[in-house]
Amino acid sequence: EEFEVLDLLMRLVDKSLVIKEEILGEARYRMLNTIGQYALEKLHEQGDEVPTRSRHFDYFVNVVEVAKPRLLAADQIASLNRLEVDHDNLRSALEWAIKSQAQAALRLAGALGRFWDIRSYFSEGRRLLNQALALRQDAPPAWQALALRWAGFLAARQGDYAYAKVLLNDSLAVSRSINDPAGVARAVNFLGYTAFSEGEFDLAEKLLQEGLEIFRSLHDESGLASTLNHLGSVAWLRGDAP
Repeated sequence: EEFEVLDLLMRLVDKSLVIKEEILGEARYRMLNTIGQYALEKLHEQGDEVPTRSRHFDYFVNVVEVAKPRLLAADQIASLNRLEVDHDNLRSALEWAIKSQAQAALRLAGALGRFWDIRSYFSEGRRLLNQALALRQDAPPAWQALALRWAGFLAARQGDYAYAKVLLNDSLAVSRSINDPAGVARAVNFLGYTAFSEGEFDLAEKLLQEGLEIFRSLHDESGLASTLNHLGSVAWLRGDAP
């Protein structure tokens, strides 16, 4: 029963099978790797591994999707720190879903894109996004567009511009196909970033101006701020300091 969980947890802590820690002002519980592996073997033997992992995955999808809009808000740092604390849980959930729930994996991978970017997990984010994208057939187009966009942007962040443009143009095409103006604006914003990173300033300015108009029409302040920042970078790189 639900009310018995804490008592059972304390008994496991007393026997050193579970370790209690305080992180970010919260009680957190974890197992040593050897204990965790043993517990996982028992779950598998009893036929409980799939439903347990599925509940774990669903819980952390919710954690990420609640945090996602907050990564652009005043409590950004608190939300980033919460995701950081749960990073191993997120890795575990996503790697399991890639093997067993392909569409759901794409949803989680795309939602984690901004976290991976801000915290500079470029290589890890690219690897997991590309694994999820390899299985994207029949996934909702909006999930595909988001995952393609972040995979492309993280590729650009690592200087892999040719591959970035392939992914970002795919994302742009999907967003146009489902009439998603916000998705279009974000894709052209990232394409503009890629263009000015390669020194293609005219192309960058054209793309970024397109995104700027869309963000203004949507009253999307975060998108507007990002695009203006990129346009400022183009001007600075051209030597136009004013």
